[in-house]
Amino acid sequence: MTNQPQRFTVKPVVTVALLLFVAASVVAVVVKQTRQKPVPAQPVAGEAAVTAYYFHGNVRCVTCRKLEAWSRAAIETGFAAQDVQWVAVNVDETGNGHFVKDYSLTTRAVVLVEAGTGRWKNLPAIWDLVDDEAAFTKYVQEEARAFREAR
Repeated sequence: MTNQPQRFTVKPVVTVALLLFVAASVVAVVVKQTRQKPVPAQPVAGEAAVTAYYFHGNVRCVTCRKLEAWSRAAIETGFAAQDVQWVAVNVDETGNGHFVKDYSLTTRAVVLVEAGTGRWKNLPAIWDLVDDEAAFTKYVQEEARAFREAR
């Protein structure tokens, strides 16, 4: 009987490591997909017939975050939830890309949408008012109010 040292081979270790990496990747993708909330095409019963959407992407600058915060505050302080609902949508997420075409989006935007009618209005002046919160709020609230009353 000969005492030979056992040979250590790298191949089985690499194979196991690669299999674990693939399994972890699959789990991460499944978890990410199940966490994404689909954006409703129209409000469910009891929700507002008008929705104020803020459309953004994955890359968000300081100004874009300010636009979202000010728009949200304008809607939430100016209207009851049953009158105008607020929804922020990342158009870069799976399933949300159609909004770019649906509302002719060229940049970050606030768009008012009336459920079930196809009627919508982009509020482009938010970019002109980015340095004046009071004027910004007044503009968003007046536009949303006029949009609701035009139904």
